[in-house]
Amino acid sequence: AVGKFRKAPHRRQPMAFAGMQLIYTVVTLSAAPLLYFFPSLHYLWLLFLVSFSTWNGSCFYFEVFSSRYEEQLKQLRLSAELADLATSTPQNST
Repeated sequence: AVGKFRKAPHRRQPMAFAGMQLIYTVVTLSAAPLLYFFPSLHYLWLLFLVSFSTWNGSCFYFEVFSSRYEEQLKQLRLSAELADLATSTPQNST
């Protein structure tokens, strides 16, 4: 929707923004009376929001923390390889 503002002539961009904002406001607020007058619909909406938030949070958790865990494993593996390399090389006693 933002790209449509740039296609409008420069002096009409504020009016285009206001029109798009009006449409957005009407669409988003049109559900409010339905949710107010029908409690079961309201509860279903809340259940959807909680479910979606939980799903989104769990996806973020697994994505971020699994990548951090993999990075820690790489560092641990590298330090173990360096320790093995340091203990396996013969030391010259001169």
